[in-house]
Amino acid sequence: DAMVSLAFNVGEGNLGKSTLLKLHNAGNHDGAAAQFAVWNRAAGKVMAGLTRRRAAEASLYRSAV
Repeated sequence: DAMVSLAFNVGEGNLGKSTLLKLHNAGNHDGAAAQFAVWNRAAGKVMAGLTRRRAAEASLYRSAV
């Protein structure tokens, strides 16, 4: 569910070439969970709302692994 949420927000193409997905596919779930935090910017600026959302997605991701 966390990966679907991220894909919906950043686009399938961006997720498809991301380090997050590479780590996930390699079985490095801790590394992949940490990568959610990378996706917290809009127009190059860190956004508090995206930071909160990515933290929630990372938590959901960790709970499912």
